Amino acid sequence: MSVRACLGSPEQALVLGIRFESAPRWLPAIPDRPAGARGPDARGRLALTLETASCHDPSVEFGADAYEREILAFRAAREARYRSEQGWLTLVERLALEPGPNPTPLGVIDLEPGGRIALHVEQGVEVTRDGRPVSGRVTLQLGSEPAVFHMGGRRYELVLRGERAFVRVRDPESPARVDFSGIPVYPIDPDYRVSAEFARLAEPEDTAVEMSDGDEDVGHLMGEARFALPDTSSPVRLQIFTEDSTGRLYVPFGDPTNRNETYGGGRFLYGQEDAGSLILDFNRACNPPCAFNPLVTCPLPPPANRLTVPVRAGERLPRGN
Repeated sequence: MSVRACLGSPEQALVLGIRFESAPRWLPAIPDRPAGARGPDARGRLALTLETASCHDPSVEFGADAYEREILAFRAAREARYRSEQGWLTLVERLALEPGPNPTPLGVIDLEPGGRIALHVEQGVEVTRDGRPVSGRVTLQLGSEPAVFHMGGRRYELVLRGERAFVRVRDPESPARVDFSGIPVYPIDPDYRVSAEFARLAEPEDTAVEMSDGDEDVGHLMGEARFALPDTSSPVRLQIFTEDSTGRLYVPFGDPTNRNETYGGGRFLYGQEDAGSLILDFNRACNPPCAFNPLVTCPLPPPANRLTVPVRAGERLPRGN
């Protein structure tokens, strides 16, 4: 029998036509349910009985309620992204470009002020861009989207971040991608989907954000969310930002599970406004890409977003960390 996931965002596009008689391998490993844990136990409920390719068809029996299906689909989509040929697990090298000439595997790259570059491809070196051969001197202006070249089965992305330029090298045969075995997760707990009071600022405020490589970037602070978490009597507060690439409300946070149970650099999730409130679903709490690959640079949670209560929901420490 075949299954097709009907998902609501570009990150949730999954490969169609998967066949299985029990829990499919692309679903995340679900750890044993700890004593006293709340919420439905997903173990043993993933033997899906599907006779149609539409997840909105009432004849589809998932063996779980709609919310559980939603979170499982979200988690499967996360894993699909990391298994993809353009996922962060394929990043094998990150070359910083300095003003002037820079030797790279593609050729010499001259970096000028403002992100303008000139790539010199030597004769006989097979480099392509958009499927077409590239040779000699190529000039271009770096912008918000990377300039992509291919050579020898690898993908080379020329990227401008602020005033700094890099070459990101991706290899679809990287050991990290080949050996990827999924993202460990906590059991789904509906109590960790909370409705928060959102104190939105009149205007976004630019604030310094520490990055995982020790550098700083600029974050756009949108306001503060106030809510309660399970097993806590004190209100919890988190600063809310916007993500430049998508405009979504971005919530980086840390908690006492970091290092031992979850990634030491914290996790993040996206908030969704609903009739004046902000929905925060910690079952969707994600590891940042740098948790899987140290060559990726990620924003770290600000001091105000380092919680004193543990959040045992969402993604756990990646295997091998």
